[in-house]
Order: sequence, then C-alpha cells, then structure tokens
Amino acid sequence: MTDLEQAVRESLLAVPAAPVDLDDRVVEFRGRVKRRKARRRAGVAVAFVALAAVVGSTTNVGRPAHVRDAVVASVGESPVLATPAPAPEVFDPGPALRPEDVAVFAEGVAVEVDGVGVVLVGLDGRVFGHLPGFSFGFSEEAGPLQLRTRDDQYFVLDAGKLRPAPAVDGWAAWPLAYGAEGVMSIIGDPSETVVRRNGRQLFDLGNQMASEGRVSNDRDVVSITHFDTERSEALDLRSGKRSRLPYGCLVGDRHGSRRYLLCGDGTGETASLRAGKDTDPSPAVLFGPLDDGEGGGWAEAMVSPDGTQLLLGWYSNSCHEMHTYLAPSAGAELTPVERALGRDLRDTAIRPLGWTLDGRAIIEVLAGDTCGAPAVEPGVYAISGDDSAQVVAIPKGDPFRNAKLWAPALR
Repeated sequence: MTDLEQAVRESLLAVPAAPVDLDDRVVEFRGRVKRRKARRRAGVAVAFVALAAVVGSTTNVGRPAHVRDAVVASVGESPVLATPAPAPEVFDPGPALRPEDVAVFAEGVAVEVDGVGVVLVGLDGRVFGHLPGFSFGFSEEAGPLQLRTRDDQYFVLDAGKLRPAPAVDGWAAWPLAYGAEGVMSIIGDPSETVVRRNGRQLFDLGNQMASEGRVSNDRDVVSITHFDTERSEALDLRSGKRSRLPYGCLVGDRHGSRRYLLCGDGTGETASLRAGKDTDPSPAVLFGPLDDGEGGGWAEAMVSPDGTQLLLGWYSNSCHEMHTYLAPSAGAELTPVERALGRDLRDTAIRPLGWTLDGRAIIEVLAGDTCGAPAVEPGVYAISGDDSAQVVAIPKGDPFRNAKLWAPALR
C-alpha cells in the first residue's frame, strides 16, 4: 500500500469522527524573500473566480473517483457528487458556517473573498458555505487547510472537519505528514519556523534572515538552504533521515524514493528542476531555466498521485507572475497548461494548486496583472487529460483574493 493510499484509507476512517560575509548573504536573502513573497502572493488580486471541472478523460489515473466521493461528512442528502450546474450570473457564497458546522469532502478548493471570508467549494463546484471573517493562514502547501480569524484564532480543515489549532506561547502549528507539525512564531520579527513531532523538535526551518526553508508539496520532506554556510539539507519525515542537497536546492515534492528539487538563486541564470533519489549526490537536471529574457526560477513542482506527471510553476520576474506547465515526471517536453485547456493563455498568469486524489491537476487562472488582463475567465480549473472544461461558477465582480487546494495529509 502506497503512502497516498494509506492516507486515503485513514481519512475515510477518520471522517466520522566555508564562512562567508554574512552581510552580503543577508542582502542576497532579502532579495530572495522579496521574490518568494511575490511568487506566493501572485494569486492575491481582485479576481473573478470560476471552478471548472474537466470531464470525460479516457485514462483513469490515480485514485478511482468513487474513493474521493466516499470521503464525505454529512452534506445534503447524498455523498455522491452532483452534476455541475450551469454557471450562475451571481456567485452565491453559500450559508454562513460556524467552525463546528463544517462538514465537507476530504478535498476541495477554498477561496478568500473580501468582505465575506473563506468560501469552501467542492471539486464538483458545489459551494458548501463560507466562514465569515476567516482568512488563509501561513501554510502554503496543498493538504490540511490552515485558517485564522481576525483575532488570530487558528483552525485546521482536515478529514472534512474544521478543528481548533490554538497558538501556544506565541507559536501556531499546522499539520505535516506522518504526525509531524510545522510551528511558526507569530510574535516577533523575523519569525522562526521549526518542525516538531510529539513535542520534540526535529528540524529548524530558519528565521528568514540567513536561510530559506521549504515544506514539500505532500508535506513529507522539509528542507533548508543556509546562506552563511552555503549548505542545503533535507529531512525525510517518513524515514527520519537527513541528507545533503546541492547548494541552493529545496525539495518541491517526492514520490516514492524520487525527489524533485527546485534549484537556483532567483535570477533565472542558475534555475533548474532536478530529480533523483535521496541518496543521489548529483540529481539529474530535468529542466533548466526558461528563456523568457526576464529571469526567475522554478517555484513549484508537484507530482501526480501515480508518479507519472508533474505540475510545475515558473515564477517570472516580468510582472511578478507565475506560469504553469505539465510534464512527464521523467522530463522531456514541457506543456503549457493553456494547451491542455485548448486556449491561448500565453499572456495570462496561472498558478498551480496541486493534484486531486483521482489524478486531476488543479490550477488557478489569475485576473488582471501589471501586464494586462487574462485571455479567458479567471478562476480555478481541473485538468484531466482532454481539452474540455465546464465552468461551474463565475462570480462576476466579486472580490476574490486567492485560492488553495485542501487534501488529506499523509499519515
């Protein structure tokens, strides 16, 4: 049984219930922090948000659909996903929910709406409702969704339920894989982040002054680059083993023993996406820098549940926007997601959100940026292998800010 299959099984059961000049490194790091924050916030813009499901694929990859459908708490009359309805003229955020009222599928899309809160949407387009006054927390990866209120109360959406996750002594936590948790200081500047399990610290992700830390997409590998010592390393939360990484590389995702590394210094000149086993001292370069003339770097690498495909994000310094690609996990050709959608989106910023359990890639088409308006309706789309896309909701004129995919954690 694979890790992901185990996670699905358990979530089904859980539903009911050498020294260098540090000053130079600080200057270099601050530039990286600025670029990284811009990458992370590329999706924070006034947007029309649509959720589109791509159906009718001739290939069934990953988990069969009925597994995802079964992971549901009491919602409506039936756990079976409804056929998406035609897009309404005015987006309805659904009923206001209290945290104890939340009962949703184990995976879905959440969107922030100014003046409304966080709206919870199923992958079929069903709007479960909204949490008034809530916003996204600081965790960036797909997985259990971290949320917070205006008065800094923290919650986590996992296994279809929303549970309190209170900050303790100025530290707020969110779930990682295999029983670990990321813990960030919410008092003081710069903030610090560590990884703990059963109260014991396993790994230090740095304080954002002389290092850059990252949690992998499946939250099962944590890694850090220390600028002062020019050293990069990773901790595998499944095995507990530490390993060295090529300097400037962080682990974007992992499938089995194969890790996908995001490498570079943010200028675009040294950017590369590499892959190899955790014991491989020289992971193979799958893709080098994109020749867009603007600089940037590989910001996201997300592997499909069956390990055959990659969903990749390239952050371009031009307009501070993200461009998204699909590719075989062995490398070879990059396919812009606009080709998969059958649309010309070359001048549109698109952000990867992750993979569903049944093997669909989830992307967010962003609204206007400094380079102009998008070529199609902004929103969230699911790509499953053909060119058809059905828009489920077009919230015309509503001030959406950002979207995230929630999914079960590996256990």
